Amino acid sequence: MSVKRVTQKDIYEIKTPSGRSVYPPNGYSWRLSKERFEEYAEDNRIWFGEDGNNVPRIKRFLSEVKDGVVAQTLWTYKEVGHNQDAKKEIKNLFDGQAVFGTPKPEKLIQRIIQLGSDEGDLVLDFFMGSATTQAVAHKMNRQYIGIEQMDYIETVAVERLKKVIAGEQGGISKDVDWQGGSSFVYCELKNDAQEFKNQVQKATTAEELVELLNFAKQSSFLSYRIDPKRLRENDFKQLSLAEQKQILLEILDNNNLYVNYSDIDDISNGVSDADKNLNREFYGGE
Repeated sequence: MSVKRVTQKDIYEIKTPSGRSVYPPNGYSWRLSKERFEEYAEDNRIWFGEDGNNVPRIKRFLSEVKDGVVAQTLWTYKEVGHNQDAKKEIKNLFDGQAVFGTPKPEKLIQRIIQLGSDEGDLVLDFFMGSATTQAVAHKMNRQYIGIEQMDYIETVAVERLKKVIAGEQGGISKDVDWQGGSSFVYCELKNDAQEFKNQVQKATTAEELVELLNFAKQSSFLSYRIDPKRLRENDFKQLSLAEQKQILLEILDNNNLYVNYSDIDDISNGVSDADKNLNREFYGGE
C-alpha cells in the first residue's frame, strides 16, 4: 500500500489484526490518507494477509478497473504464492536481510516453467534480479541463462544459486525433493568504454577529468556524433565538476561499453586465450 513519495501526513501507524504495528518503508508514505484508510478498513477493503500480520494491501474489484479483462485462468495465491511469500524466501536465504525489494515466489515461477518447458530445456531470463527463475529452473532440472546488469548479481543472484547447489530447503525445494547438486557458470562482459565510464564516475578532481577528456578525444569509443576538435580543453575547464562528468559520459558511444565478440582477437583488448576458448565454446564459433 506504500508509494514512492514522501507526504508527511500520510506516514502513520497501522495496526494489523494480529496487533502488529506497521509503518511505510523509509522514504515512502502510505497511498491512502489516514481518514481514507479507515474508510477502506470499515468497508473491508484492506487485506493483511492470510495470517492477519502482513503489511496492508488494498482490495480492488473488477468493476473498478474500467479496462479490465476477466482472466481465462485464475492462479490463487494458495497455489502460486504471493509477494509476502517471496520476501520471506529471500530473507530466509540471507539471514533475515531483505536484500532484494521485488522478488517473485518460487511457486509462481515453478508453474510458469512447468507450462512452458520440459526437463533439460533451456530457460532464458533477461532480467535476472534475485535469481528466482534460475533457482527454480535449477531445482526442476532445466538448463538456464540469466542476464543482469546491476551489481547485486554478485551479492544476491550468484550467492542464492550457491545456496541452491548446497541444498537449501526454501521455496519449492520440498515439493520437488531438492537435495542440492549440479553447477552453474558465472561470467561478466569484458569492459571497454565501461572502464572509462567508471573512471569518470570515480574522479574527484578537475585534473583527472581533463586527462580523461584528452584520452577520450583519441579513443575509439567516442560517439560518431561528436567532433573531437570541438572538445576544447579550455572551454571544458570552465565547467563545474558535475558538468564535466556529464559531458564525458554523454560523448560515449554506449554500443562500445563492452568488448564485442567480433573483436575478441584484437590484441589491444587483452583477451586471454582461456577467455577466447570459453567464448568460442559458448557461442559455437570456430
